[in-house]
Amino acid sequence: MPLIEGRSDAARSENIATEMRAGKKPAQAQAIAYAVQREARAGDSKHAMDAKAFAGALDSLRGIAERCMSPTAPKKPKESQ
Repeated sequence: MPLIEGRSDAARSENIATEMRAGKKPAQAQAIAYAVQREARAGDSKHAMDAKAFAGALDSLRGIAERCMSPTAPKKPKESQ
C-alpha cells in the first residue's frame, strides 16, 4: 500500500503502521514516515517562498514606477531633428 503524502500527524501515524505491516522495524518505519512528512511540509513552503519573492519584486517595481512618475523625476532630453 502506498504511503500517505500528508503533513499531518495522523498521516505520519498511518504511514508508520503501513511500514510496520510491510515488515519494517519500528525505528525504520518511523524514520520513513517522518521523512515523508518532512517532504510534504517542505513542498508547501516552496510555494510560499515563491509568493513572497513575487510580492517583493512587485513592491520594487511599484517603487520604480513612483519615482519615474513623480513631478521631480528627471526629464528625458528632447531629440534633435
